[in-house]
Amino acid sequence: MVTPSQDRLCAQERYHARSSHLPIRRCYSSHHRVCRILAGTKVVLISSDKYKAYPMYDLACPLIDHIDGVTHALRANEYWARHEQYQWFIERFGFPKIEIFDFSRIDFVYTVLSKRKLKYLVEKGVVNGWDDPRFPTVRGIRSRGMTVKGLKDYIIGQGASQMQLALEWDSIWTTNKKVIDPIAPRYWAIAEDDM
Repeated sequence: MVTPSQDRLCAQERYHARSSHLPIRRCYSSHHRVCRILAGTKVVLISSDKYKAYPMYDLACPLIDHIDGVTHALRANEYWARHEQYQWFIERFGFPKIEIFDFSRIDFVYTVLSKRKLKYLVEKGVVNGWDDPRFPTVRGIRSRGMTVKGLKDYIIGQGASQMQLALEWDSIWTTNKKVIDPIAPRYWAIAEDDM
């Protein structure tokens, strides 16, 4: 169902990129919605039925970035296909241009990083929470001895890349060891019965 104003909006701006025109024309498309339109008895709990349309991710990002005064947006490269649409909204609203820089996420080999799968383990009580030392979360590796400086040095050392990275855990712990070694107190002892 397309309203006349949505149809007019599409007719005025002819973009060939799929993500640029489908969200506006098909508000109900499951992959590219610009807004969620409430109909009938559906009620949003936070604001009751005060508002009839809510901005979705593709519309909300340029608006929030402008409101927050963002000049350079850092986005995961999975949103690359939506750059044209993002810039279209910025132009359409008359906002200053925002530069977008893409980066790739870091994956570790033999490691589950899916928040949905990790949440399942937390909810089922398999682990003691998000800070369990077995977890590959920031809280988890911090409870295992990772220092903030070690983590920062590691991330900076990797650099911002658009290539998908699959890294070994050894490298992050080696970086942490370089931070800890100069400041960690070392004690030696000899047992009396060995003398």
